[in-house]
Amino acid sequence: MMRANCIEHHVDDFEAEVRFFREVLGCPENAYVPNTVAAFKVADNFTVIVLPRDPAHPAYTNLKGETIDISVDLPEVDALYEKLKAKGAAIRQPPITQATGVAAGIRNFYFETPGGLTIEYEAPATEAAAQLLKTAFGGG
Repeated sequence: MMRANCIEHHVDDFEAEVRFFREVLGCPENAYVPNTVAAFKVADNFTVIVLPRDPAHPAYTNLKGETIDISVDLPEVDALYEKLKAKGAAIRQPPITQATGVAAGIRNFYFETPGGLTIEYEAPATEAAAQLLKTAFGGG
């Protein structure tokens, strides 16, 4: 079985991004080499690898619209939202429960790391939404 297990996140300010994952998100740190690489567990089977920007790996400039975000499923999102807001996280969308469409019944919020990575925390607010998340992410 093949599965994604990490994303490489290239940033201009390596130490600021590392501090954010440590101090604001409180993610477990899998690895850290000063000014070289840091790896943070953001979900049970998913890691964000933070790397300093390198000329060999320039920022993507030709992408249109939203580029990428990480979605993390939780049982509930409101308490975490309040915690991240109090720590100064750059909130892109406060918690809302989706009323219509494919995401109906999913409560979610988005924030951005100092290095520009968008993270979504989401939780089912209905049984139908719980089943959708389970099916979409390979749990059933």
